[in-house]
Amino acid sequence: MLVNRNIYMESSFKNFTMKDITFIIPVRIDSYHRLCNLLSVVRYYLSTIPDTKFIIVEGDSISRIKGIPDNNRCKCIFIKDRNPIFHRTRYVNEMFRIIDTKFAAVWDADAIGEVSNIEQAVDLLKNNGAVMSYPYNGIFWSIGQWHSEIFCDTLDLNVLTRYPQPKSLMCGYHSVGGAFIVDVELYRKYGWENEYFCGWGPEDAERFARLEILGHPPLRVDSELYHLYHPRGINSGSVDHELSYLTKKEYAKVCSMTPKELEMYISEWEWIK
Repeated sequence: MLVNRNIYMESSFKNFTMKDITFIIPVRIDSYHRLCNLLSVVRYYLSTIPDTKFIIVEGDSISRIKGIPDNNRCKCIFIKDRNPIFHRTRYVNEMFRIIDTKFAAVWDADAIGEVSNIEQAVDLLKNNGAVMSYPYNGIFWSIGQWHSEIFCDTLDLNVLTRYPQPKSLMCGYHSVGGAFIVDVELYRKYGWENEYFCGWGPEDAERFARLEILGHPPLRVDSELYHLYHPRGINSGSVDHELSYLTKKEYAKVCSMTPKELEMYISEWEWIK
């Protein structure tokens, strides 16, 4: 699948305010590193983006999050969930229903990038009437454990962006995961998150393909995103083979549809009614 290469280079930032956006971070704490990454990402953006709101939604049998400030800018919501498979798409949609800002940044607990990229991605939506934008150009670097831990200790983004280090690309040069920003009500018209994706799978690729088929390809900012290290468990890979088959089947189903067929399919989705 070809990724749209509509790259955004500059921003006027006219009438720009980060009060118009809420960060949504769905998470299940399955390792020490995942918790460290979450704490570091939230603390970094709280300290560098004034006014913006953050909602962390944790779905698990017990709450494992400690150290996140809970105030008028940052809210932790715990949902008791004994299912070993983390239903990320459903949690994101639940947050779409309760936020009061026009835009939402749906963020992985392990993703980090320059604040200016987020500002430009929001500005893209405002100035172009787009449904979705990415705060990076498709290059999503997987960072090793050592440099990730240094960033978590220092919150110095230069550790990731400027220092030479061994790193690899998450999905070549055309990643569509990690972080994206949407106009919440516009995105609802096109299905929100597809809840038929439960657990780890190609939901990121499906989201992009769905909007592209419907004539609203996501826009991009010309910069890079970084993925902090964590060990990979059942919700970070194709561990459950039956679930992996079902999610790939759903992805293939969406990709095979014409715009009219896809519109009809989306109209049947209960979570947008």
